[in-house]
Order: sequence, then C-alpha cells, then structure tokens
Amino acid sequence: MRGRKPSPKAALAARGSPDAKHRNEPDFKPLGKKPPTPLDGLAAETWNVIVEERGEVFREVDGMVLAMYCELWAQHVELTQRVRREGVTIVGPRGRVMKNPVANVLKETNAALIRVAADCGLTPSTAAKLKAKPKPNPNSILRLVRAK
Repeated sequence: MRGRKPSPKAALAARGSPDAKHRNEPDFKPLGKKPPTPLDGLAAETWNVIVEERGEVFREVDGMVLAMYCELWAQHVELTQRVRREGVTIVGPRGRVMKNPVANVLKETNAALIRVAADCGLTPSTAAKLKAKPKPNPNSILRLVRAK
C-alpha cells in the first residue's frame, strides 16, 4: 500500500477532522481502564498513566497495541539499566572486547517502541495532531522516568 496509513476514525475525530464523520468505519467500544492482558510492574503503571491522560482516544480493540507499547517500555527501562550496569562493551568468552549483546536487544526494542508509539499517537509529532487535551498530572511522567 502506498502513501500514508489511513487514520482511525477516533484519531480523526480527536484532531477535529471533518473526515471523521464520513469514514466508513464501525463504532467500537471505548478503551476501558483494565488492560486486555495481565501487565505487571512498570508495564501496568505505564498503562495506567496513558489511559488516565489519553484514554478517550483509544478504542477497546486498540488495547492490545497499547499493552504491547507498555511491555516494550518496561523492557526498554530494564535493558537500559542493564547496559548502564554492564557497559556497552564486555569481555567475550575468548577474552576479546565485544559489543554487549544486550545493547543490540535494546536497540531493537527502541526501534519497536518508536514504531508502536507512533501508531498509538504517543510521539510528540503524532500527539500534536490530536485535539484531545491531556489531563494535567505533573507526577505521571515523573513516575515513568524515575522507574526502578
């Protein structure tokens, strides 16, 4: 498929686009407060922050992708801490200095995280297109940044 991906009806409506009224897309249930799959730790906390601030933009079926984003974020934080502890380079089994394999996994996780975040409207450029105003909660971002 060439060109941009079509925007979902909810995203168009949040942007205030008149195309939202004409989009031939069935109406879905809004996203609930509970994730579709069990999340724990930082992933669950991330879910709560996003749903609290931007829940009105998501449909119930979007919950699976949002849950994936939350898991990727938790994995990103864990891998980042591990690379900081172990270093970007390590001594390999033959005594040679080599790139830490965890750094490669972190790089792949970051790439997936950015793709999923863009699909969910969680990057600055995609969030700017939404008219939905985030609910002010100054501690929500700090909770995620100050993760264990």
